[in-house]
Amino acid sequence: MTALIVALAACSSSGDPRAEFCDRLAELRAFDASTSATELNNPVAVQADLEEFARRFEDLEATSPDEIRDQVAIVARFGRNLAEAAVASQQADSFDRATALATASADEPEVAEALDQLRAWETRNCTAAP
Repeated sequence: MTALIVALAACSSSGDPRAEFCDRLAELRAFDASTSATELNNPVAVQADLEEFARRFEDLEATSPDEIRDQVAIVARFGRNLAEAAVASQQADSFDRATALATASADEPEVAEALDQLRAWETRNCTAAP
């Protein structure tokens, strides 16, 4: 699941909407790190993580700066599609679940570019200057 989420850097919030958005990105990174412990053969845990991923990106979309909102929306939609695919698949059949997730991933061809653009925005706006 780690490969699905943006590699995000920490930021600090000061009441500035951009800084608050950066803080949310950092929180999402921390959540991503916690999902690495999820047992991939545990469909309930995978589904819960995907639901939480989708919810967090949907929340992020609502607070995203205008210049990156479209990219965040693409990733949020991607997360929701994965969560819905996990729910729709047969929980006990890991092959069925993997196929459903792969199909949902293929339905969002622009997600890789959106993630790259989000990473670039994050680097320019959230990373402290040296």
